[in-house]
Amino acid sequence: MRKLKILLALSFVICFCLCPSVIAYATDGINLDCGVSVSATMENNSPVLYVTNNSGKDILSLSIFVIQCDGNEEIDNTSAAYYFSSIPNGETSTLHATIFLQNNTTGIKVFPCRITFADYTYWGATNDSFALSKEITNGFSVKNTITHNSGESSVSSNSNNSLLDAFSGLLMFLVPVIAIVVFTGILWRKYKLTGYFKDTGIPYFTMRGNKGLYGEYLTREILEKTEGYKKFLNNLYLDKGDGKTTEVDLVMIHTSGIYVIESKNYSGWIFGNEKSQQWMQTLKNGEKHQFYNPIYQNKLHVKALQQTLNLPDNIPFHSIVVFSERCTFKDVVSTTVPVVHRNDISKEVSNFASQTPNVLSEEKIDEIYRILYPRTRVSEEVKKQHIENIKH
Repeated sequence: MRKLKILLALSFVICFCLCPSVIAYATDGINLDCGVSVSATMENNSPVLYVTNNSGKDILSLSIFVIQCDGNEEIDNTSAAYYFSSIPNGETSTLHATIFLQNNTTGIKVFPCRITFADYTYWGATNDSFALSKEITNGFSVKNTITHNSGESSVSSNSNNSLLDAFSGLLMFLVPVIAIVVFTGILWRKYKLTGYFKDTGIPYFTMRGNKGLYGEYLTREILEKTEGYKKFLNNLYLDKGDGKTTEVDLVMIHTSGIYVIESKNYSGWIFGNEKSQQWMQTLKNGEKHQFYNPIYQNKLHVKALQQTLNLPDNIPFHSIVVFSERCTFKDVVSTTVPVVHRNDISKEVSNFASQTPNVLSEEKIDEIYRILYPRTRVSEEVKKQHIENIKH
């Protein structure tokens, strides 16, 4: 997931670098004799006005008129007034103006009109009037043009800008989607090469969308790095002797013995000890959930395996309970069975292996695997009945 987030972040950076959704053309603006400067850009066919106050006093209000132009000619009935308020001395204020461009608009012309300062002195016209603002200054122009490869400047019409906006919007949507598809494809191809997929045949999205299966997959990926000859079995259904079945999450048959793994891909705080029948999970939101003691649960798994295989007493069965790194152990006490986070399972396997090295030959490992493997390929009916038995 961390790699996916990085890829998505990069895709958005690419989008903002490549998308032509914001086309801005700045001008020098105009410096007024009262210490105030006004400038503007055209972004997405709308003016953005900037006022910088270096007058030595705060501005209470400021009015600006904008009129659309066709070339150097002003377009009748297109003037509009825009107002700023409360601009402290030494600061710049920005206003994104709303404007509906005419089809023949090639740019705008900007005329500062009236400024009221905090000491109630004034600059400019006696009232907010477009005609008066044109008498005070000559204003300044902001062109709305796109430069072609030929170097010539042509008018950017509303339709062209609409196409650009549509293209940029499509690009903003497609780049992250393509990034997700590509990254998912890489994960899927990598997953298909794993022993977990080859043994279980579980599709990537099914595994990834099921917390339990995902935890078992991650645990097996770590154990795959264990030195020595080994075989794995996932989701093993064994008879308990009472007409019911028990499901073993993960079994590793190794030269140092048979490792029986109970996987709990839980988050939150975990409370429990080896003698308590029920353990407790407490989530961040305060919710609490009881679950059956995983040490007892795995003890039943070990017993069912021993009955199924009927191996000599010198062949050890190693029980390990594995929790996700996303959880925190609170008063979890076990002196007989290791209860560890997933990243610590290799250390526990090494400890067991050092005590019982080379108790199983490669031939014996293969033989045990052949006996148990069919029990990972049970029918859907058996699986459904197992779930029903758990509920009752």
